Amino acid sequence: MKIIITERQYKTILREMEGDDRIEMKFYMFDWDDNLRYMPTQVYAKTKKGGEIGMGTEPFAHHREKMANKIEFEFGGETIKGLGDDPFKDFRSGYDKFKEDLKSSKNAPSWNKLVQAINGGYPLAIITARGHKPDVLKSALNDLINGNEGGIDKTSLFKSIVERKELLNQEILSEQEEVDDYLDNYCFYYTVGYYYPSGGSSKPEVIKSKAMREFQQAGNQMVNEMNRILEKLGSNKRFFATFGFSDDDLKNVKFAAKSTEGIDIIYTGKGEEKKIKSAETGKINPEFDDEEIKVTDDEEELKIESTIKKYLSRLI
Repeated sequence: MKIIITERQYKTILREMEGDDRIEMKFYMFDWDDNLRYMPTQVYAKTKKGGEIGMGTEPFAHHREKMANKIEFEFGGETIKGLGDDPFKDFRSGYDKFKEDLKSSKNAPSWNKLVQAINGGYPLAIITARGHKPDVLKSALNDLINGNEGGIDKTSLFKSIVERKELLNQEILSEQEEVDDYLDNYCFYYTVGYYYPSGGSSKPEVIKSKAMREFQQAGNQMVNEMNRILEKLGSNKRFFATFGFSDDDLKNVKFAAKSTEGIDIIYTGKGEEKKIKSAETGKINPEFDDEEIKVTDDEEELKIESTIKKYLSRLI
C-alpha cells in the first residue's frame, strides 16, 4: 500500500531528524533603503509655493500616505502639497548614479544579515520600491561581493557554494563563475517601481508581499528538488527551508505580517531590529497587529521573472 505524506507531516519528520542530518537552507528577503543601506537618494515633493524639495527615503516612508492623498504637511521649512512632477527620477537612474549613491551610503540595520546571506551562499531577494532596472541591483551586489565590502567575503561565498554542490554531487566551476552563477540564479531583484511605474511606489506594500510569496514558493520548490537529489544519492541528509523579510517601512511590514505565512517579519525602522511576526508560531507582535490593515486577493498578477526557476530547471 502506498503511503502519502502531506507537506506538514514531511516538515514534522524533518524537525524530528537528527541534527547532523538536517541542513537549514535560509532564504533572505530585504528592502534596500534604510534597511540594508542608508542611501542619499531623494524623493521630490511639491511645495505650496510651486517649487520642489528633496526628501530622504526615511521621511518619505513616514509621509508617503499624505503625499499620495495630497494632504498638506510641513517639511524642511516648506508646506508640502504632494509628490513632485517626477518624484522618483533618482530612483530610476542607471547604475552610475546608483553606484555614486552607494559609495556615500552607510550600513543600515539589516546589513549584517545580508553579509550572512552572501557569505553562506544562500538565496536572497532584494524587494524594493525603487524603479531601477533589476540589473542595477545585480551590479551593486556584484561590486559589493568582488570588493569584499563591509564583512562580505567572496572566498566564504565560494566555499559555501562548493560545500553544497559537493553534497549534491554537482559540477563545481571556478570561483568567479560560481559568483556569477550565484548572482544570476540565486539572487532575485524585484524593483516595484520598475514593474509598476504608475502606482507601485505609492502603494508598495501589496506588491512587495506578493513578491515575497513568489520567492517563498520558488524556495520551497528548490528545497524539495534538492532533497529528491539527496534521496537518489542515498544520503540521509535533508534540507529544510526558512524565510525572513526585513523592511524599515512600518506599513510594509504590517501588511506583510497580515498577508504572508511561514516568514519571519522584521521591522528595522528607527535604526533597530524588531521581530513583528514569527514564522514558527505565526503570531504577530501585539504592538504591530494593526486591525486597519486589510488584505484582499483582487490585485493583478505579479510581473515577476524568478531567477530561482532557472536553477530549478537544472535540478529537475
